Amino acid sequence: MDAVLIANECIDTRKTSKEPGILCKLDIEKTYDHLNWNFLLETLRRMGFGGRWINWIKYCISTYTDDTLVFCEAHREQLKVLRMIFILFEATSGLHINWHKSFIYYVNEVMELQSLADILGGNVGELPAVYLRMPLGAKSKSKGIWNGVLEKCEKKLANWKNQYLSMGGRLILINSVLDAMPTYMMSLFSIPVNVVKRIDALRRNFLWEGNSEKKKFHLVKWNSLTTSKKTGGLGIKNLRVQNHSLMMNWLWKFAADEQSLWREVVREKYGMEGKWTTKPVRSPYGVSLWKSIRNCWPKVINKAKFKVENGMKISLWDDIWLGQGPLKQLFPDIYTLNQQQKATLDEAWTNQGWNLTFRRLLNDWEIDRIKREISTMKLIKHPNVIRIFEVMASKTKIYIVLEYVHGGELFDEIARHGRLKEDEARRYFQQLINAVDYCHSRGVYHRDLKPENLLLDSFGTLKVSDFGLSALSKQVRDDGLLHTACGTPNYVAPEVLTDKGYDGTSADVWSCGVILFVLVAGYLPFDEPNLNSLYRKILKAHFSLPPWLSSSSKKLIKRILDPNPLTRITIPEILEDDWFKKDYKPPNFEQDDDVNLDDIDAIFNGSDDHLITESKEKPASVNAFELISRSKSFNLENLFEKQAGLIKRETQFTSRCPANEIISKIEETAKPLGFNVQKKNYKMKLQGDRTGRKGHLAVATEVFEVAPSLHLVELRKTGGDTLEFHKFYKNFSSGLKDIVWTSEQSSEEKR
Repeated sequence: MDAVLIANECIDTRKTSKEPGILCKLDIEKTYDHLNWNFLLETLRRMGFGGRWINWIKYCISTYTDDTLVFCEAHREQLKVLRMIFILFEATSGLHINWHKSFIYYVNEVMELQSLADILGGNVGELPAVYLRMPLGAKSKSKGIWNGVLEKCEKKLANWKNQYLSMGGRLILINSVLDAMPTYMMSLFSIPVNVVKRIDALRRNFLWEGNSEKKKFHLVKWNSLTTSKKTGGLGIKNLRVQNHSLMMNWLWKFAADEQSLWREVVREKYGMEGKWTTKPVRSPYGVSLWKSIRNCWPKVINKAKFKVENGMKISLWDDIWLGQGPLKQLFPDIYTLNQQQKATLDEAWTNQGWNLTFRRLLNDWEIDRIKREISTMKLIKHPNVIRIFEVMASKTKIYIVLEYVHGGELFDEIARHGRLKEDEARRYFQQLINAVDYCHSRGVYHRDLKPENLLLDSFGTLKVSDFGLSALSKQVRDDGLLHTACGTPNYVAPEVLTDKGYDGTSADVWSCGVILFVLVAGYLPFDEPNLNSLYRKILKAHFSLPPWLSSSSKKLIKRILDPNPLTRITIPEILEDDWFKKDYKPPNFEQDDDVNLDDIDAIFNGSDDHLITESKEKPASVNAFELISRSKSFNLENLFEKQAGLIKRETQFTSRCPANEIISKIEETAKPLGFNVQKKNYKMKLQGDRTGRKGHLAVATEVFEVAPSLHLVELRKTGGDTLEFHKFYKNFSSGLKDIVWTSEQSSEEKR
């Protein structure tokens, strides 16, 4: 299948260029090409083999293909050379090209095509053609390439309709035979909507009507039947979902298999975006298959998580390596201000912390937003809400001490185990309602309740977190409503979508209802790939409850997911619901009504009384284990001698000079090279004046104390191009020769 992708991409490139080209499809003769298969099949029949078994053998030998494709220019000279190569190939390998079954195809307009084909002796063909039972040179969005699949499905159904089958038997045939027929094509081609509708109609009619000539009433919607048996469906495959899954597999292989030929072809043709995929394909749909595959990338990356190792391939802002989304989506304001938007994780992080530079300082309104979230969390002291213990600040940083909750997210619990038992789901829901009710009593509306924001401690106690989108009662307008539309689409209340204002309390209750549905069902009540379709479902509260739920839980969910906020059940009414009250234990905790926010105001207003100092009287010490971990291959010589080729994005040197003298020498050397220098606590940031290929070159340095008379200096590129860093280091190191200590100097001292 790799060959089909490569061939179609090559044809697409040639068609786009408008240049004429030749494609040779060669049939290599094998021994079995000279066998009389009719005689052998007749022999099998005479020996008593069944007709079905013989047809299987006949199908296998008739569908075997091993065609070879050769691309070349439409020039006589190239074809003559190609002819000589084929002659040498036949002479050396003992194989022969069957020119009666081989074809010469033209790409774009080729002059004197027949005379060119006569050089090789093959038949002249016309694209689109078939290669490895796949379309070759056809428009990837064409409905015509699916005619063969439709004909096979109709032929199978015609045979089955002559048999009397139960609905269970028809279902088995659909799942085991019909669903498999388009799979081979769907693994590489995007299936058109009209083809999906046609195949669905064939499957649907066969399921309900069987061999009956009369139309029968279809008792259940087709979309319900294509869900899994676990969720109340019949497990019939949704062709669109299956098609996307098969195409996503190519994206996974592209990211994981860096050695394959097809990946090299695609990478060279479209270029890379980050470390994992190509740039989006902007050209129109043509013969290329990659555009349809690449369009599935957002779905892949939004569901993928990255395990951090050395961080060299993980994008700090674009990849999901921390939390439930890319950092640029979770923290858009910080991303906009950051100057290293293309940085990888290893470029942005050192053992001493983050090396990030920003375009400007935060505005007052941005500071107010951070202040609001901290104030909100401090207002709420409840056993089911993550607690903030302390807020501290230096002149440049804010430190927040939060409750340590290490049991993971409720989302992970659902992902691992699927739907929960009603008793377990009830316990989590009771804790959630307790927390939300308390928040509302303190004038706080969360506005982004979802399983990803519900944490579990080691005892399984639920903790509400992430108040970044929360609102306080003082933000309510004169009409008594909130007006900022926010939240996660699948969990947001319908009134939030209407842009007419909403009550924060009622909107949070709706989100709690969606969470309860997910807990007991194992899937979302409102889930559509298209946002407009999703919002239409939410506005109408169009959902279906799974059959395994108890009647009392169904009743409660329906009352919560009421699209009318005026008739929707309230939290006091939920607390009195029979299903909710089972085994209910109200939280017992000491309420603190006197919450003082003066310390937060003082921190954000810059009061010196609330600042902590970060000054250091001497450089940070490095123990033996840290020293070894910083060396390359645990060879301590690398700490004292410069080795060619080892400097990539960071390097180190040692010095016998005092720390202050090292700092002064680095500053003295960097400024003539066009670098601005910032110093703090034996750390320095060197920022280049010139804009390079990847922005300004930025270098972080820090001095460590190995012994009272020996210091280790670490240099690390934090921004800009690596090649520019190499040039900088070459000039920079020559200016530091006076303070760098090497093992040769040690040997001379001993002598």
